[in-house]
Amino acid sequence: MHRWIFLGLIMIQIGNVMADSGAPPLKQVISKLNAHFQATKDFKANFIQIETNALVKKIKKSEGVIYARQDGKIFWFTQKPEPYKVLSDGKLIWLYYPKENEVYQRTWDSIDFQTRMALLFLTRRSQLEASFDYEWENQKHHQIRLIPKKKWAVEKVVMTLRASLSEIEKIKFYYPLERETELQLRDLQTNQDWLAKHSKHALDPNIDAAFQFCCASKVQEK
Repeated sequence: MHRWIFLGLIMIQIGNVMADSGAPPLKQVISKLNAHFQATKDFKANFIQIETNALVKKIKKSEGVIYARQDGKIFWFTQKPEPYKVLSDGKLIWLYYPKENEVYQRTWDSIDFQTRMALLFLTRRSQLEASFDYEWENQKHHQIRLIPKKKWAVEKVVMTLRASLSEIEKIKFYYPLERETELQLRDLQTNQDWLAKHSKHALDPNIDAAFQFCCASKVQEK
């Protein structure tokens, strides 16, 4: 299921590609993005996520940090407003709620779609054009639209680049019934080999040496 590695990171590279080559054709941009991806083994970034449901006039904002690798290992730690941890060793996923001290072990297919969609965009393992048709949403404002080639619950994804074209400003997922999720990646660090550092000093007390979840009193499998 997790065929995606670092799409958020790759989109950040759009700015560098476009700035270096004087805004080349979009197809050329996508091709170069895939090349950038191949050279990126891991990354760490701070994130802001905003979920909007226009029908019920509800907005939810969260902040935290993401660690991700090409082999599918991910640690997504939501720090605000309520702590929440998502961990994957590349096969299984653990969802941990520190306040309740409860953890749910699941497979990729069993987690809710919006969580799965965000994680898949951070663990891309195929070429971008293999799964999406793409075009400019608004070239003047540096926005690129992705339309899934297969029917998904997401209708489209739009990436907006900063005016400097040096980094991504946001990735926005559009769902049916006027639901949207915006993910911003900031303070990006790449190829830092954070997994090797984890083996010496754990990233988090809930991650063991095998990069699996540990140390919660209530574990439920779904």
